[in-house]
Amino acid sequence: MSSGRPVAWSADQAPGQAGRCRPVDLAAVLSDRSCPSLGMPVVSEWGASDDGEHRRVALVDAAVDGRHPDLAGARMISWGHADTLLARDTTGHATACASLLVGQGRRDVAGLVPAATLLVAPVFCSGATDIARRASAAIRWAVDNDADTIVLPFGRMRSDRRLAGALTVAASAGVVLIAAAGNLGHDRATFPGRHAHVLAVTAHDDHKLIDWCSHRADLAAPGRCIPAAGQGGPTHLDGTSVAAVLAAAASRPARSAAGRAPLEPRRDHA
Repeated sequence: MSSGRPVAWSADQAPGQAGRCRPVDLAAVLSDRSCPSLGMPVVSEWGASDDGEHRRVALVDAAVDGRHPDLAGARMISWGHADTLLARDTTGHATACASLLVGQGRRDVAGLVPAATLLVAPVFCSGATDIARRASAAIRWAVDNDADTIVLPFGRMRSDRRLAGALTVAASAGVVLIAAAGNLGHDRATFPGRHAHVLAVTAHDDHKLIDWCSHRADLAAPGRCIPAAGQGGPTHLDGTSVAAVLAAAASRPARSAAGRAPLEPRRDHA
C-alpha cells in the first residue's frame, strides 16, 4: 500500500454513454418522498444551496470507478496511487455510493453535493487483509486532508481498538463521523456505528424502519430503492449503507473560527 499521499485526478476525459432515460435528480426525488415519524431523528432536508462546493467528504469503502460517466468532472482525491480512480469496482457498491454524493447527472443520477470534493479511500480491495488497520489509516489520511465528514457505509460485530482510536482522533479534530448501523436485525448495532463519536444511521422505507435494519441508531435516513449510478445503467440501493451515505451528504458540519468544532461524545450503543 502507498504512503497515502493524496492524488488528485480529473475525470473530464472519462468516456460518456448515452442514457436511455433522463438522469435522476436525487435531491428532488428524496424531497418528494414521505418523511415518517419515528422514535429517533430523521434526515429530512436534501440538497445544498452551494451544491456542497465547500465540502470535503471522505468515503471509506472500496474502489470507485472514476471513469463512470456520472463521475466525469467530479472533484475526487484518492488515497493511494493515481490509478486508484481507474480501478475496477467489482461490486459497483462504492461507485454507486460515490454517485449519491458527487454524481454529475450525465447518465444515471445527479448527487446531493455534486460540487463537493470526494476523498476516496478504498479499504475493501481484492486480496486486502487487516481491514481495520487499513480503515484506521484511511481515516487518519482523511483527517490530514481536511475532510469535514467521513462516511463509513459498513459494519461488523467485532470492535477494533486501532480503528476506535482513529475515530477518536478524527472526532477530536471536529470531523463528523457517520456509519451504517447494520442490516443484521432490530437489536444489533454494528461497529464502527456503535463507537461513541460516530453517528449510526439506520434505514426507513418512507413509512417505517426497514425490518432487517438495526433500530439501535442515532438517526434514520431513506434506505429503500434509492436510485444510484450502476455499472451498466441505473441501479437502486437498499439498507443502512446507503442511508449513511445520504445522511453524510445532508450533514452540515459545524466550523469554528479556528477550524472545526469537536463532536460531543455520546454513550456507546453496546
